[in-house]
Order: sequence, then structure tokens, then C-alpha cells
Amino acid sequence: MSKAPNYYIVDAEALPEIFRKVVDARRMLDTGEAETVNQAVQLAGISRSAFYKYKDAVRPFQDMLHGRIVTFQIMLKDEPGILSHVLNLFAGSGANILTINQGIPINGCAVVTVNAETSGLEGSLQELWPASTGRKASSGARFWRGDRRQHGTIRSKKDGIENMVNVAILGFGVVGSGVAEVLTGNGAGISKKADELISLKYVLDVRDFPDSPFAACFVKDFSVIEQDPEVNVVVETIGGVGAALDFTERALKAGKSVVTSNKELVATHGRRLLELAAEHQAVYLFEASVGGGIPILRPLSECMAANDILEICGILNGTANYIFTRMVQDGIPFAQALKGAQANGYAEQNPAADVEGQDTCRKLCILSSIAFGWHLLPEQVPTTGITSITLADEAYADACQRRIKLLGRAIAREDGTVCAYVEPHFISLQNPLAGVDDVFNAIWSKGMPREM
Repeated sequence: MSKAPNYYIVDAEALPEIFRKVVDARRMLDTGEAETVNQAVQLAGISRSAFYKYKDAVRPFQDMLHGRIVTFQIMLKDEPGILSHVLNLFAGSGANILTINQGIPINGCAVVTVNAETSGLEGSLQELWPASTGRKASSGARFWRGDRRQHGTIRSKKDGIENMVNVAILGFGVVGSGVAEVLTGNGAGISKKADELISLKYVLDVRDFPDSPFAACFVKDFSVIEQDPEVNVVVETIGGVGAALDFTERALKAGKSVVTSNKELVATHGRRLLELAAEHQAVYLFEASVGGGIPILRPLSECMAANDILEICGILNGTANYIFTRMVQDGIPFAQALKGAQANGYAEQNPAADVEGQDTCRKLCILSSIAFGWHLLPEQVPTTGITSITLADEAYADACQRRIKLLGRAIAREDGTVCAYVEPHFISLQNPLAGVDDVFNAIWSKGMPREM
């Protein structure tokens, strides 16, 4: 039995600043001052990870008094009168329609998103929706219930849906909850681009989240996902190489494609997992494991396939880069800069992977495997972190018109081998990497056309 949550009314002045900034970011999203989460967190002065970590845990007291808003995502045939029929049913039920968005029809079908305030709803959602689609409630309608918002994804051959992609998320931490929110909040746009209806079906986690808007999706046994033939894509956000490796292997063997940002898993077992995916006609994708939002792995493997990569180098860890930036710009020592990174959600309470270079090392291994065709293992790459860097070091670098950056670097040798290492570098101010500050990453590569 899950433990009932406890709630307290706390004076805003007594809250840590990070909580107030999260509330401010949510307010900007609600009012339209910010159109995206990225924009909101930049205006509020916090990281995306901090926002997703605390967004459901703290909110203004008056927010708890708002009516219930329901977001319906519908795929309808592009025929006269169908949308009018659906909207009339909403109106007759007592629901107050707030917004309607219809995408451009593709293959005779259009994605429609309806936001409705349901505090005056006469009857239940389960009664409302089957009536609008002409189906029985047991035919596949699904709702994610929350204290303020519900998400509904509807699919039916009768409604013109030919393709459905059901997604299962493994882990409901910062990354997993963010993926769930993107899939549901931006579902219409994703479905339109993919020309398929994307639906979140399961969330796997050993913990209970009774107040989550995705509560109806939670399962604790991976076998449920593994044995469900309707699940097409598994998003692994657990991290590490324990359960994540086991579940990834089982998903691929079941013919389900896997998407991950788990750089440790990819760096150590990526080659075998790619082979396993090919064997079972699935796909293993890991673009998000390196460089954050930088599209680097696909360009290396596809756009630059006709080139011989000679060298690849980059700032691959945002936390380390943030610490260096604060040391230089604010004149504070390493320990204080690290505490600031933790307070802003950039670093974990145990920051070893970031500050000791392990995270950079894993990402370099992934880049090297793509760029050079060598499957480097992290234990094969000499790695030095940033824990020994002092303000005196930064001052000396500044006097020499240099910047200190933690770089991962891999160089192709003439004998066909690869030299790879991770360590802090003195780099010239003219080097493009010298101007990359805060939590940002940057990667550059050097190559030449492949000789025929």
C-alpha cells in the first residue's frame, strides 16, 4: 500500500530559491510568457533537470483550487461533419471547450487536440468518450488521471487510424517523467510528423506515483511490457548497466525497438546491443547519449560516411563546464562552484561521474566507435577529472590568454589504431571551444574525403 502524501503550507520566503524558480517557470508556461520548457527555464534561471525534478512537488496554493482540465488527442477521418459531431457531444456533456487544434490531414486522417474544463461535466469521461467515437469503453480508450489534468489517447480502426506506435518508458525519474510529458503534451505534433499516432502505454517503476497524471500507466513487472505485442518502442531511462541492460536485451529479443540516453550502457555494451537489435529486426537508438541536444551521432554515421575522420574532440560534460565557468567568472573555488551546480540541478549529490571525467569518457567511447569503427571500452581510455583544478590554475590560464576545459579527445593513428584520452586542457582563446561556457557542450571533428 502506497504511503499517503503529506502537504504543508509554507511561506514562500522560507522555500529554497530553486523551488520559487520552478513555480515561476510553471507560471510562465501557463500564462504563455514562455512557449516551451526550454524557454521557461532559461527565463527563470534554472536547469531543465531541476524543473522536471520539482515541478510536481511544489506549486502555488491557489493552483490546487483550479478546475480539472482534460486534454484529448483524437485521430479522425477527414470527412465532413465528424469534428462537429464530436464537439457537440462535448457541449452536451457540460464540458467547457477551451482550445481546439486540428492538424493538416495526412492519408485521409487528421490529429485533433481538444482541451476542455470538466468541473461541470455531467457524467464520467468513460461515458463521454465512447459516445463521441461510437465505440464501447472496453475497445481501447485510455486516460491518464491526475489531480488537475488528464490525458486521453484514442485509437480505433473505425476512426481511421491505420498505424499506432505504443511506447513504454522504463524509469520515472527526471528523464523518464520528461519523456512522458513530451509524448503527451506534444503528442499531436509528434504524431503529425511521424504520420503515426504515438501513444504512451506503460511506465515501469518500482515506486508508486498515485498523484501522477500517468498513474494508470504504471507497472512494476517488465514482463507486462515484454509480452505485450502492441508495444513497439521502449524508452530506457533507468541508467546504469544492471536492470537497464537486462530489460534492453529482453526488449530487443522481443522485437521491440529501444531508445536510450544511457551513455554507460551504450559505451560498455553498445556493440552487442546493436547486433542483437539487427538479429531481431529491431532498432537500437542512442543519439541522446552524447552531446545533449547536439545532433552528432547520426551526422557522423550517415552525413560523413564518405569521409575518414582523423580526430574528434569536445566538451562533453555540462556540469564540469559549468564549474569552470563559475570559477572564472565569479572567482569562487571548485568546491563552491560544485555546490552551485548541485543547487541548480546540474550535478547529482554524488557528482563523481561528472567531476572525475567518467561521463566524458563514456561519451568519447561512443563517439569513437561511430567515427573510427573501434569499440573502445571506458577502462581502455586514460581519464583525469577536474577535482584538482584550483583558482590559481584558472588565474595562470587567464594570464596566458588560455581557458581550462575538460576535453574528450580521440585521434586516428596512421597504423589504424586510435589514441583516446580525457583530461583538462589549456586551450587558446582563439579556439572555438574556449567560448563555450556554462552547461553547454560542443564537439568538433576533423576529417578528409575517403580515398577510393
